[in-house]
Amino acid sequence: PERREWAKGGGKTQEVEDQRSLGEQLSRELADLQDELAKIGEEANSKIEAANVRIRALRGERDDAVREVERRSLDVRRLVDERDELGTEKSKLAEQKEALLKIVEDLHQTCVGAGLQLSATSGRKSIDSFRFP
Repeated sequence: PERREWAKGGGKTQEVEDQRSLGEQLSRELADLQDELAKIGEEANSKIEAANVRIRALRGERDDAVREVERRSLDVRRLVDERDELGTEKSKLAEQKEALLKIVEDLHQTCVGAGLQLSATSGRKSIDSFRFP
């Protein structure tokens, strides 16, 4: 059948023209697809770049948060140590107060025993009025 078309002459020319037209159409479609692919690639690269910028920003925020947590942890440790020191100091002061109360009571008993008239509660009241939180 192909030989007959060659023999006809004019039919083969039409077929060549159709194939050429189809080739040109396919070339245009290929160019359009390549343009579309390039646009999609540019869009994808743009989105990737935007995502990378956001990732860098989030990493920076994370690093800032980590530093803030570390700073606050140090503050908490310092405050706990300070609280412990104050607790120890409070205990020592309470012991000293009790020792002073004992001294005042002993002094009062000595004065009463020696015949000195003192208010029975004046010394004790001034010490008792001092309270620890």
